[in-house]
Amino acid sequence: MKRMDKPMLKPLGAVNPEASRSKGSNYRNPLKPMALEFYCDAVLAIRAVLPKAVSWAKFELTYLWFDSESETERNTHAYKALGGKCHSVEQRVGAEFLRRGIYPLGKYLNPPRPGKR
Repeated sequence: MKRMDKPMLKPLGAVNPEASRSKGSNYRNPLKPMALEFYCDAVLAIRAVLPKAVSWAKFELTYLWFDSESETERNTHAYKALGGKCHSVEQRVGAEFLRRGIYPLGKYLNPPRPGKR
């Protein structure tokens, strides 16, 4: 059994970005958003276009927390929760995602690498 009385910190070296670029697969594109950044961008876009009659909590319960494999069940649940506003909400959010460049995901998640055009 190991004793754990004092943690040992190892020295951390600075990363040379020029050296890491040549390694290829280990280099992370700094322009590529992480999952948390994508989530934050999506939430900001949704909140910007939500009608005043639909609260964020209601939107979240309707679209983020309801889980079903069937598209029909999801649409029925959204219609029951939001009434006739569900179509307006979906269209507004979709248009805002397009306007902000969040959709299509391939373009959003794979920006050009720095230095390559």
